[in-house]
Amino acid sequence: MEKFTQKWAVIIPLEKHPDGSEFYYTDFPLHITIAGVFATTDSGAELEKMLHLLIKSTRPFEVTADEEALFGDNKDISVMKISATPELIHLYELIHSELLKEGAVFNTPHHEGEGYIPHSTYQKSGRLQTGEKVIAKSISLIDLLPNGDGLMRKITKTIKFEEV
Repeated sequence: MEKFTQKWAVIIPLEKHPDGSEFYYTDFPLHITIAGVFATTDSGAELEKMLHLLIKSTRPFEVTADEEALFGDNKDISVMKISATPELIHLYELIHSELLKEGAVFNTPHHEGEGYIPHSTYQKSGRLQTGEKVIAKSISLIDLLPNGDGLMRKITKTIKFEEV
C-alpha cells in the first residue's frame, strides 16, 4: 500500500465553500492554482498564519481567462490559462518565495518559479470560458491529506483579501 505524506496547495477559489469543507480529490472546486502540491514541516496553523501575514495588504483584483491548453506529461489535463497580470504574478511570487524560505518542497518544481503558468484546471463543477473575467478575492489553503486520507481534500482556511 502506498504511504502518503502531508501535502498542501494554495489556490484562489472561484467558488464559495466554507472552511472545513472536504471533498474527494476528483471533485476539487473551480480555482486558480497559486502554489501547486508541496510538503513542508510547517503545520497547517503555521501556514495559515504565514499566508494571512503575507496577503494582509492584498486587494481584490481582476483576472481574465486567456486560452485553452493541455497540461501534464501526456498533455491530457484540460486547463484555461489565466492572463499573467502584475497583481496575480505579485501574489504568486510573494507566496512562492515565502514557501521556499520555509523549506517547502514542491512535487513539480519545474512548474514553479519561472515555470509557473497561471491556470484554472477544468473541474466537474465547471470551467472558465475564454475571455471570462473574475475577481480574485481570497486564497485558500488546501490540506491534500486530511485525516491521513490521500484521496480526500480539505479547505483548511480561506483568507480574504483586504477590501477597500
